[in-house]
Amino acid sequence: PSPAEKKKLTSSCDEQGKRTAWYPGTVESILTNEKYKGDALLQKTYCTDFLTKKMKVNEGEVPQYYVQDSHPAIVDADVFDLVQIELARRKSLKGQYSGNGCFASRIVCGDCGHFYGSKVWHSNDQYRKVIWRCNHKYNGQQKCTSPHVSQETLECAFEEVMRRMIARREHVIAACRLAVKEVLDADELNREREMLEEKLLLLNERIRRLVNDNARTEMEQEEYRREYDALSAEYKQAAERIREIDEDLCSREARKKQIELFLRMFEKQEADVEFDSGTFVAMVEKVVLTRMGEAKNIVLRFVLRNGMTYTINTGVQYS
Repeated sequence: PSPAEKKKLTSSCDEQGKRTAWYPGTVESILTNEKYKGDALLQKTYCTDFLTKKMKVNEGEVPQYYVQDSHPAIVDADVFDLVQIELARRKSLKGQYSGNGCFASRIVCGDCGHFYGSKVWHSNDQYRKVIWRCNHKYNGQQKCTSPHVSQETLECAFEEVMRRMIARREHVIAACRLAVKEVLDADELNREREMLEEKLLLLNERIRRLVNDNARTEMEQEEYRREYDALSAEYKQAAERIREIDEDLCSREARKKQIELFLRMFEKQEADVEFDSGTFVAMVEKVVLTRMGEAKNIVLRFVLRNGMTYTINTGVQYS
């Protein structure tokens, strides 16, 4: 968009005609609000004092309840879920994201590992062309030797990936369902977590008794401190393991949603393949650009969100 259009997109006017800004936090709160897809998360806030009516953000003090299809949706559920996955991906990049098209921060240089960025050649004449080039190609003393690639080549390569998957549609669907089943197989982790929780209760009781005994009777302080430190260390180790398990379970749930969204998008895909930026974002985790030996062809390795990889020899030669 032009500078004037950007200004219009990032601001709005109220009833009195005053210009009000759309701040990033406001936009993010809209994008992450489950009410837009017809769901509702109850008790996001709760009342701490019924006399003063003081409200507080619920940080686990009271239970929350998630209600699906509580009201008519205004945003497709798949679109909303894709936005949440994309927001999480951008946060994981820790400031390396550059939002300039669907390929932004997804094309990875096979030489140095940095992202590719878009460049425009001949921007003011009829030969205008958008290409993607390693952002660190000319940074540092040792220059990156990776070639550039046109946006048209990237789009055509993704279309080829889709054609290959459609040709093996049943196999891809079965692989996705198997992957979801494997991700959900967390019985061993849950059993370990239950055992650790019981262990924490026992350790907490032993620490409490030790402290009480030290307060009531005269104990050798060096021995007391040694036993107390040992119990505390064991408690922290168990608590840290529970934290790791919870992170793993949370990661598995996110992975499950990602694969399920991939599957739903793929099942909707028609046999007549045309490049679509939304489909690309939903299905592709990253694209690694490499080169093929003496033929000097650009090779693109597509890493999909369901764990599959497809390597496309573009046939485009680099100098």
